[in-house]
Amino acid sequence: MAARNPVRAYISYSNRDRELMEELVRHLQPLMNEGLLALDYDLVSLKPGDDFTAELPRLLSEASIALFLVSPDSVSSRYVQQETELAISQQQSKVIIPIVLRPCDWFQSPLAKYNALPTMAKPVTTWDNRDEAFEDIVRGLRRVVEAPLGTREAGELPAKHDGPVYAVAVTPDGRLVLSGGADGMAIVWDGLTLKPAGVLAGHGRRPIFDLEVSPDGKLAVTASGDGTVTVWDLARYRALRLLEGHDGDVTAVSFTENGRKLVSGSSDSSIKLWDLETGQISSNATADGPVNDLVVMAGRGLAVVALDAELSVWDLGSAQKIRSFPLGAIGLCALPDGSRVIAWKNDGFVIRDIDGGQIISTVNAPRMEALSVLPGGRQAVSGHPDGLKVWDLASGTMVRSVNLGNEVPTELAVTPDGARVICGLRRGGISAWPIDLSVTRALPAGRDRLRLAYLAVIESPELWRVLESWDEAALSGIGAQLRIPSDQDVLETLAARHPNTAPPPLWAAWVETLYSSKLGKRPDAA
Repeated sequence: MAARNPVRAYISYSNRDRELMEELVRHLQPLMNEGLLALDYDLVSLKPGDDFTAELPRLLSEASIALFLVSPDSVSSRYVQQETELAISQQQSKVIIPIVLRPCDWFQSPLAKYNALPTMAKPVTTWDNRDEAFEDIVRGLRRVVEAPLGTREAGELPAKHDGPVYAVAVTPDGRLVLSGGADGMAIVWDGLTLKPAGVLAGHGRRPIFDLEVSPDGKLAVTASGDGTVTVWDLARYRALRLLEGHDGDVTAVSFTENGRKLVSGSSDSSIKLWDLETGQISSNATADGPVNDLVVMAGRGLAVVALDAELSVWDLGSAQKIRSFPLGAIGLCALPDGSRVIAWKNDGFVIRDIDGGQIISTVNAPRMEALSVLPGGRQAVSGHPDGLKVWDLASGTMVRSVNLGNEVPTELAVTPDGARVICGLRRGGISAWPIDLSVTRALPAGRDRLRLAYLAVIESPELWRVLESWDEAALSGIGAQLRIPSDQDVLETLAARHPNTAPPPLWAAWVETLYSSKLGKRPDAA
């Protein structure tokens, strides 16, 4: 594969932040040495005699990434404001990333709507170890510049599907998220920003019912209502093979453990094992009804197939059904021990041992739309019209829930680190939510953070423990977006809007801590 050209990034900053800017550039040097990044800014890009009023806007316009170094001085700089306006006017063709250097009130700036670095927009100068702050920035930028180039120009990429999302997958390194929908497209999203990065379009307008990523993250496959499976190269976003042989909708696909073969199932009751190197069918089998879902069991050479009336276990080597159990399912999730599956329907799920057939546990979970297992196999998350539910699989009990407002999740995938669940939505979009609401590093940012705060107030008092972890700057940002007057306390205003007569859990203690540690004496104190 030919070497890629480096991604050009333009740095906008105030001259009073030059020392911090140069420190950032030193930390970015490995990305430049690897040929992934090229930087443009006044100190390196201008020659004596250059008209900077013309040259710098040209460099910004040509850059794929605009880095805005945020500080009190840059926020008040007229020139930085002009560069901000120029970058936003070109946002369809570039990624805009604020980098917060020093604490300041930038939350009403036009940059506030963009996901910032370092993590949680914590200013660089407030970190105990400044090198750790810069390395956090480098890791975030690496994920952006290493993302593969899309098949379309950025301005043409769709922001959502035209119809419900039926399938979601995440690459093993978490860099990319893929979604397939009723519109026949698979959209590739940046795993960090959830911005569209490319489109895999090869099935016309026939829906994509399933998609999977290979164990090495190099390939994706899409299963379509046109009766075919397409194998995609994720480095170039191009189709490698079209697998034809089913006579009905292809409803499920699953890679074998080494990623060299693929199992597919169809509404025509056929099950096929494909050799991905040759594109040929290695073996055929016929189930006792339309295939709803299938999974390959780790280390077993077996596949479990879900029909309306039964689960069946198939030997992939002989293409023979070796056992079956009553009680079918809409969907399946394999547990990592290779001996158990979760089989789910709209009214809940069961955990079943595939060797003896015993049902280990049964969980009632009405109106289920989707299910995904967390890494390690101890918990699962399910999607419902009223939001997400996280389950402890050992006890079969729900441990937490999240209300998604008007959004209905139709498909779920958990990131490899187990920190977030990616939701495919009935309205065609995708969103990401933290699994453990107490893990601040997994919290959504920007508009998702605002939505989470709103839900904490209006729908789910449990989420107040998320607000506990936010610092004053984050809360000020929420206040600015909600247009809460600057002389009003953000949390007190939010609490006043809560429909419950009693304040949310931990509210009183949190307010006392806030005033004692951050704001000083309460205004109502004697």
